[in-house]
Amino acid sequence: MKDFEKVLLNAMIYSYGVMLSKCLPSEMENISRDIGSNLISYLKEFGMEFRQSDTVEDTVANIINAFVEEGFVEDVVIDPTTEKGMYCKWVNLVGIEAFSRLYRETGSAFISCPLSMIVMAVIGPMGYRLRVNDIKFDLKGKVAETWEEFEMKRARMAV
Repeated sequence: MKDFEKVLLNAMIYSYGVMLSKCLPSEMENISRDIGSNLISYLKEFGMEFRQSDTVEDTVANIINAFVEEGFVEDVVIDPTTEKGMYCKWVNLVGIEAFSRLYRETGSAFISCPLSMIVMAVIGPMGYRLRVNDIKFDLKGKVAETWEEFEMKRARMAV
């Protein structure tokens, strides 16, 4: 098989995403955040650091930059001022084929994305969650475009 490692990684991302899509949204968020915490611990053992900043935007930018430096995505262009939320253009994203297929089949593209799970693990304790408003894929150009926003988690009332 040609490009076995790439195909296997896409298969793992896809399979895990399908399984997560069967969970309730709150379960999916908790599981993904827990996996993100485990990914952070594991990657720290190999020297990868994720710096938390004063703002959620800067914290997420630090995480994205770490993934760009390590080659998970070749380039990311961010425009925070669009009507549909922060625009991100992800160029040559590892796993793009799996993310596109997950989006077509489940409506959730990045539920099994390591970068997304790490972001969720880091911004969750800051009181935020990431909401994706729209996604477009160009598989020939190896580009994903997303429109996202950070939303404050709602406080729960004790009963």
